[in-house]
Amino acid sequence: MELMKTPRHDMKLEQAILGHYLNNPNEFVESGYALGKNIFYRNAHTAIFESIENAYSNNVSVTSYLTENDVFDDIGGNLYLMELRNMGSLCDAALTDAIDTLTEYADIRSLVNMTSEVLDRCYSTDTLEEIQNYITDFLDNSKSFQKRKQSDSINDIGAEVENEFFAMIGRGGKPKISSGLDGFDKITHGLNESKLYIVTARPKIGKTALMTNIAYNLAKSGYGTAIFNYETPSNEITQNLISRIEDINTSVYGYAPKLEDETDEEHISRLNTILSKIRHGRKVIDKLPIYFGDVESNFELVKQKCYDLKQEHPELKLIYIDGLQSFSVPKNYRDNKSYFFYDIANMAKQKIAEDLGVTVIINAQMTRDLEKVPDKRPTSSSQISDCKGLEEVADTIIGLYRPEHYWPDIPEYEGWMELIPLEKRVGKKSKFGPRVNVDMTICKIED
Repeated sequence: MELMKTPRHDMKLEQAILGHYLNNPNEFVESGYALGKNIFYRNAHTAIFESIENAYSNNVSVTSYLTENDVFDDIGGNLYLMELRNMGSLCDAALTDAIDTLTEYADIRSLVNMTSEVLDRCYSTDTLEEIQNYITDFLDNSKSFQKRKQSDSINDIGAEVENEFFAMIGRGGKPKISSGLDGFDKITHGLNESKLYIVTARPKIGKTALMTNIAYNLAKSGYGTAIFNYETPSNEITQNLISRIEDINTSVYGYAPKLEDETDEEHISRLNTILSKIRHGRKVIDKLPIYFGDVESNFELVKQKCYDLKQEHPELKLIYIDGLQSFSVPKNYRDNKSYFFYDIANMAKQKIAEDLGVTVIINAQMTRDLEKVPDKRPTSSSQISDCKGLEEVADTIIGLYRPEHYWPDIPEYEGWMELIPLEKRVGKKSKFGPRVNVDMTICKIED
C-alpha cells in the first residue's frame, strides 16, 4: 500500500545539522530554538538536539549536560560528538535547505502515523464513520499538511486513505498482501511494500519454519518470495516445504528405520508411500513462485540479485534474508561490528525494500544470554546478538517464543509459538503477543 511506505530519512543531513549547531552555538539561538525535535529520525539525534537546546539555555557545555543526565554513553560518547562536529561543515552554506528537507520528512512521518492509526482502527471496533471522522479531523488540524497542500498542490491524501480503506472493506478487513497468519498480520498489518521486518529468536525456535510458511502462503496467493538462506541449506528448506505440503515428518529425509513389529515388506511399502508424497510435493513446489538467491553473503551481490529477480519475476513481493549476522564484517570496517549489521539492515530497507517496492524480512539471532533468563522469553530488541540501533531502521521487530523447545515434556507448552512485538514504528510494543499453532515435525505453522 502506497501510504504504508516508511518516509525517507537522511542520517548524514541530521548529523550535519547537529554538528553545525555544536560548532556554532550563536546560530542555535537564531534558528535552532525554532526547530522541533521531531525533525530528527534517529532517537539518539533527538536526544542530542534536546541536550544542545537545554545546554545552551543553561549556559553549560553540551558534554556536561549529556554527562549529568546519564545519556552521554547512550548517544555514542565523545567519539560520536567529534564525528558530528566534523560533519557540521557539510551544511554550513545551505543550513536553511537542510532544515527544510528534514522538516519535510517530519511532515511526511506525521502522515504515515495517521495512516497507520487508521489501519489500527480498522482492526478495532471503530465504525466506518468514526474512522472517517478521525481522518477528517487530522487533515483539518494538521497545519503542516494544509501548508503543503496549498503550496505544492498535492493530491487529496485524505481521499486516497479513504479509497484504500474502502478497498480493505472489500477484502473483509484483511491487508492487501497477507502473510497467511493472522497473528503476524495483526502486528505488521500485512506484508506492506517498502517495509523492513526483523524476526529474531535463538536457534531452533522457529525462524526458518516461519519463513517457509509465509513464503508458501504468499505463493498460494500468487505472490513471489526470494529467499537468501545463509543459516539453513536450500535442500533443507525444500524438504521443509514438501513436509509442510504433504504432512511428512521432516526426520525421514535422513533416517527412516523399520518400526517395531513392522515387517520388511511393510517397511518398504511405507517408504514407497512417503516417496510418492515427496514426488507429489515436488511437483507442487515446482510451480510455486519461490526463488533462492544463491549468492554469497555480500550486500551488493544480494541487492543486485534482488533487482534481477524483480525484473524477471514482477510478482515478487517478499525478500527473505535468513541470517543477518551471516554477513561478514570487512576488515577495514571503521566502526564496531554491531553497527555493521545496522548498516546492512538500513541498506536492505532503502536499497531493496524502498527501491523495489517490496517487503524485506530479515532473520536475526538472539544473544546466548537469553538462555540464562529463567523463562527464556525475549523482551527487548537489545537481546539481538551483536546489533545496535535496529529499532531505528526496522518497521517492526518480532521476537519468537516457543517454550516447548526448552521444556518438551510440559503439556501446556506443546504446539504453539508466540509472536512478540518487541519494536513497532507505529503502535505499541508488548511483552506478549499473538500465538500461532506449530507442528515442527512437519514444519507447519498456522492460526
